[in-house]
Amino acid sequence: MAKKISEKSKKKPFLSSRFYLIGSIILFLVIAISVKDNSMSPLAKKAHDYIKNKQELHEILGSINEIIGLPTKETEQNQEENQEENLSITLKGSLNTGVLEAKAKRVQDEWALSNLSLKVNNQRRDLSPFYISQMSFHAASASSKPQTKPNFNAGQDIFVKTKLVGINKNKPPHIQQSLEIYDYKNRLITSKKNIANTSNGLLTTRIGNLPPGKYILHMIFEDAKTKHTEIHREMISIRQMKQNLTVKTVEYFADKTKETPQKATSFKTDQDIFLRMHLDGFMVNNDTVAGAVDLKVKNSQGAVVAYKPRFVEFNKKESKMPLVIDGQIKLPEPDVYFLSFRVRDQFAKTNVVHDEKVVVQINDKQ
Repeated sequence: MAKKISEKSKKKPFLSSRFYLIGSIILFLVIAISVKDNSMSPLAKKAHDYIKNKQELHEILGSINEIIGLPTKETEQNQEENQEENLSITLKGSLNTGVLEAKAKRVQDEWALSNLSLKVNNQRRDLSPFYISQMSFHAASASSKPQTKPNFNAGQDIFVKTKLVGINKNKPPHIQQSLEIYDYKNRLITSKKNIANTSNGLLTTRIGNLPPGKYILHMIFEDAKTKHTEIHREMISIRQMKQNLTVKTVEYFADKTKETPQKATSFKTDQDIFLRMHLDGFMVNNDTVAGAVDLKVKNSQGAVVAYKPRFVEFNKKESKMPLVIDGQIKLPEPDVYFLSFRVRDQFAKTNVVHDEKVVVQINDKQ
């Protein structure tokens, strides 16, 4: 028995167990449908493209394997400017069979669809006239190469480029985009209103970075004039970065020129200690690395004598590793000191601790 369609189901998060329905859109492209693109009339191709790309149809009907009632070339003969035609197209899917109804109007030799609805099991559901024809995901920067799959590393900024089709070109609407992010158990994580807008159908959206896990994006597009709404759902995966962050070496210098590192980590009281750290394994985000080094100093008795959060902080254009970071400290009392460096990667949200021992001796000149 066909499933009933309700307005409530339109707002309900898309269950992960039915994500194969999104895949049915791809399947639709390769199924042998009775009409080939090269033999279609302009109006038939307009309707066919709508059916092929409208995600909402595939969520309700499943994989569409038969289309009955596409307009033929004969039905379009002798059409004049602004002349209209009513469409009634039967769609047979793996879950349901429905009837797509619409009004078509030819303006400046181009067809536009309006008053769209889908009838399933004697229930009618209104549809927006626009749909997403292209979507690409980008990591770190909107200008980066599109991802083959929407899989990202933790800490990476996520950008989505979208192309909406079906917008009335003669009366450009003001399309506003909102975003809802759900976890894999359909729990709302965050909601953002009016994050992007367009009048030509092209949008670039910054999702930001998310912790590791699987998420469902609800991208909501609304025509501010007609209040037509299109909800498009995509699943993305965020994977945990491997713990590659490491401190390769720490060098010590007796002067700020840092020309020759000291062979022994032994210094005099009140002597400035210049150090240079060679760090590796940082996540490069848009050709930038960012992070900080926290420093904790303990004496030979194990007491903390100094703590410097953000002892060194950096955010710079750099893609080559290892990364070189300089710092400076002074230990006035003679003792054996243990330096604990916590290196933090801002983008990968990872950190590593590295310990060093420094000996401070009484100054002979005293």
